Amino acid sequence: MLKRKISEYLVNWNEKEHKKCLIIDGPRQVGKTHIINEFIANHYEENHVFYIDFRDNYRISRIFKRGLDISRIYQEIKLNAPEKRLIEGESIIYFDNIQLCPEILPYYRAFTEDGLYTIISSGSSLDVVLKSSSKFPIGFFDRYHLDSLDFEEFLWANGYDLEQVQYFFDLYHNNELKDSSIHGLLIDLFSEYLAIGGMPQVVSEYRKQHNFKLAFDLQRKIIDTYYMEMEVHTRHTMYAKVVDCFESIPIQLTKDNKKFQYRLVSENGRATMYKKSVDWLVDSGIAIKSYNVSKPVRPINENKKEQTFKLYIHDPGLLVSMYGENTQLEILKGNLRVKNSAALENAVATILHRNNYDLYYFEKNSTLDIDFILTMNREIIPLLVKEADNAKSKALKSLEDKYGIYTGLRLSSLSSLEGTSKNIVPVYMAMNLEK
Repeated sequence: MLKRKISEYLVNWNEKEHKKCLIIDGPRQVGKTHIINEFIANHYEENHVFYIDFRDNYRISRIFKRGLDISRIYQEIKLNAPEKRLIEGESIIYFDNIQLCPEILPYYRAFTEDGLYTIISSGSSLDVVLKSSSKFPIGFFDRYHLDSLDFEEFLWANGYDLEQVQYFFDLYHNNELKDSSIHGLLIDLFSEYLAIGGMPQVVSEYRKQHNFKLAFDLQRKIIDTYYMEMEVHTRHTMYAKVVDCFESIPIQLTKDNKKFQYRLVSENGRATMYKKSVDWLVDSGIAIKSYNVSKPVRPINENKKEQTFKLYIHDPGLLVSMYGENTQLEILKGNLRVKNSAALENAVATILHRNNYDLYYFEKNSTLDIDFILTMNREIIPLLVKEADNAKSKALKSLEDKYGIYTGLRLSSLSSLEGTSKNIVPVYMAMNLEK
């Protein structure tokens, strides 16, 4: 059983006296159904649990489409499992794969207002569905985005408990980590995380057998489920374009300039051809978008350039699997800079995204290229992922001269950082950059 951060969130949500419905969304195969079922089993009596999966429960789906009132909905749910008891204040109803029944969305207001039963739901590609729905009752539900394991959860999966991980954080904050042997250990573990990623099934099987070939095969199977998801949720004419955009991401990220370029999707590719496909990948949670900014000043979101962006794959291991087994092996041998640091930058993007950072970068010309622009403690902080070279040093100096930005961080994957300056941060500590 993998420890996940969402578990504590679920307990706190469940203890609220007047809780709203909860919707857990996220890409396919990140563990939504498993985690919710495990939580329900630990907190509710079995005969008070009603599980409805819209992937195969067409009868209940049709009931929502008919627009029945809430009392009739509850009655039909009871008839769906006559051996169970729907008791006020004691029963929970779990709707799974709600993206397949968008007609349920308006009912969340009634579910929350009457508060008779605990309502929890999960689904993938929810933002895709929400864009096409005008009846979603904002303010009557809580929402949690679940993704694959982040690096901290990966450490838990490898046997490091909360106290040990906190010790790593303490060493970092006391500026003692880079000079300790623990840095080398964490670099090795981060290399594994880069190659294996955080998809729960992959991590579980890898933890049991440490079989890299098996992990790779599982990653490819997950990619196949994404193709199925694309086919189910897009029109036939759009499906091929979504696939082409998705498959171009590894190519885009190997460039020196990692900006997403439509001409790399197809020879005559243009935004008018592929914008909706890119939006679908982001809305589904499969891809993460980082916007270029016209200038690195606050408020940063007002300076983003909508048409200039990078795309990352939501799980680092899935990106590596798209490059192939040889790339996975290179990373496991310690070459984190393989593919022009594509996998490394992608991993940092996913870590920052999980920590609720909106992603931005700053690229003005070939000599001024900052991988990430963060807002930390109301201050603009440039973040470099590529190892520092003269060009990168000049880029930071340029930010000082033009924008008065004197604090920049460099993430390093070097196995030894002894004696380096305070602004050089071990790459794995991207997980502990506080906003």
